[in-house]
Amino acid sequence: MTGSQWVRRPARWIDAVLRQRLEVLVGQYPIAVASTVLGLAMPLTELVPLSGIGVGTGFMAFGLALVARDGLMALCGFLISGVTLTLAIVGMK
Repeated sequence: MTGSQWVRRPARWIDAVLRQRLEVLVGQYPIAVASTVLGLAMPLTELVPLSGIGVGTGFMAFGLALVARDGLMALCGFLISGVTLTLAIVGMK
């Protein structure tokens, strides 16, 4: 899989974007709590069309942040999670 060209190009782009920065935001406990809240809210987000994509994007951002120790990516994950949960709650009303 990693030998194919269509995987190498996005992987090179991700490697160029991610780097160690703002490591204070990459604590395992805040990301674990946010991921738990996202996981528990996932059934609610499935009731609002396309909001499950935000949950998956938040999980992806947290995973990349933990692997690369990139606090900016963790901040993006927190932002995506907050927006997704807010839209899901507002969409339920």
